[in-house]
Amino acid sequence: MFFKAEAEPFLAVDSDDLHQSPTSRHCRLRQRLESLKYGLPITQQYVSHLMTFLATSLLWGCILFFHGNCHPHHASNVPANTYHELQLSDLSDYGDFATNARLFSCGFSVSEAKALGCKYDILVGKWLPDLCIDQVAIDKYQADGSWFGYNDWNRTEVLTIDQMAEKDVYYTSARDHIVHCAMLWVKQYEAFFDGRGVFDSIIASREHTHHCAKFLVDMTDRGTEFRTMPIPVFVGQAGCFVKN
Repeated sequence: MFFKAEAEPFLAVDSDDLHQSPTSRHCRLRQRLESLKYGLPITQQYVSHLMTFLATSLLWGCILFFHGNCHPHHASNVPANTYHELQLSDLSDYGDFATNARLFSCGFSVSEAKALGCKYDILVGKWLPDLCIDQVAIDKYQADGSWFGYNDWNRTEVLTIDQMAEKDVYYTSARDHIVHCAMLWVKQYEAFFDGRGVFDSIIASREHTHHCAKFLVDMTDRGTEFRTMPIPVFVGQAGCFVKN
């Protein structure tokens, strides 16, 4: 003996359906099937979305983990007998940049820098170990068009980059120094963002960062004068912190 509910078809037919044409009944049946199709498996949809989210999160977690631990510029990967390692007694200007890191320099003269395989970085304005040179940042810096160095205060004699690298001092404009400060901040941020294990001693320097901040604020009082105002660039050698 069947209960009434058991004897009825799964998709019960309304009394109105009995008076409709086969085509109309077919349309109504199709609508009900569609409503079931999208109404019943909501839990399955959530589970599917959750699994996709977890799988994607796991994938990116692995990528970031291996990226942070397999950076090519960690101290263990620095070739022996390259650059000059410094042991500074006062690292207060560098804070956490100097923590668990080795500091490589280019010596104390142009000839020593060349012998150590360092290169002149026109963005930083110093000779740097190749490990710390960011060519992307340099290209963006040069794109502004204000980076050209001159041999004299009046900026009449243009220097090549090689000539700039050999000088004790050359001259640019305050506009160039504004771009210099701005791009070093971008370089500093990109180093943080990418989780790099290398930082040149200029972007790592608290003193230089404060200098750039003050300089940029001071330039707001100059109007457009900064475009023609000459400013010296003192060439030297900088260091490169490489995390262990």
